[in-house]
Amino acid sequence: MKPRSFTVANLADRIRTQRGVLGLTQAGLANSVGVSRKFIVDLESGKETVALGLVLRVLKRLGFEEPGLRIISERGAEIAEGFRETLEAKDFEFALRLVTEYSTESLAEGRPL
Repeated sequence: MKPRSFTVANLADRIRTQRGVLGLTQAGLANSVGVSRKFIVDLESGKETVALGLVLRVLKRLGFEEPGLRIISERGAEIAEGFRETLEAKDFEFALRLVTEYSTESLAEGRPL
């Protein structure tokens, strides 16, 4: 999986998209994080002067992992792809290790498998 370029515009787009996926309005997201709607508007428009601490609160509320800012489901897709390739190579021992690793991560972080 090729990583996306990391730019303010790209981050703003990912935030806006994820908010939509979760069915949150700008006002709803702002209320749940404890910021103003204007802050969310500025963040989603790529304004570079927003406070980093508040940005991190928004990212956490939207389900982004730390520190890589990947959406949690992307980690599952990444593991699934590795698992598929491992099964195709008939390396069943390594496939079991992948399942164990992902299960352990999921349980430790309190997220679904």
